[in-house]
Amino acid sequence: PRLRVVLSQDVSPACQTLLNINDEGKLEGFDAEVGQVIEVCPEGILLVRDIANYFERSAVGGAALIVDYGSGKGSTDSLRGFSRHKQVSFLSRPGECDITADVDFAALKHAVNDTGRGKKRGQNEDEDDDD
Repeated sequence: PRLRVVLSQDVSPACQTLLNINDEGKLEGFDAEVGQVIEVCPEGILLVRDIANYFERSAVGGAALIVDYGSGKGSTDSLRGFSRHKQVSFLSRPGECDITADVDFAALKHAVNDTGRGKKRGQNEDEDDDD
């Protein structure tokens, strides 16, 4: 069978909940334009929220260091497949190629800050408080 990527006609309930999409269909906290591709990793969002909540409840606090390939400006169109050390379409050979995507550190930061508890987290020392 041929596989293909399709777009939802509307915002999915999962994306609306995880990404805080408002009634106008706009992503709150991001400067995304209509039609822009945004990759969503629900497991990553839930994981960083769990980590933030754990530290919030902890008597001693804490910090997390997350290291991977990705960008702090949002990931777009990074889903790809690899087979025999070459990049291929991730749909070309189901079960026979490795699938990877960049980590969207901006989405993870947004998810941590969106927990609404304590001080703003997920911020580098050189960043302003306004972003």
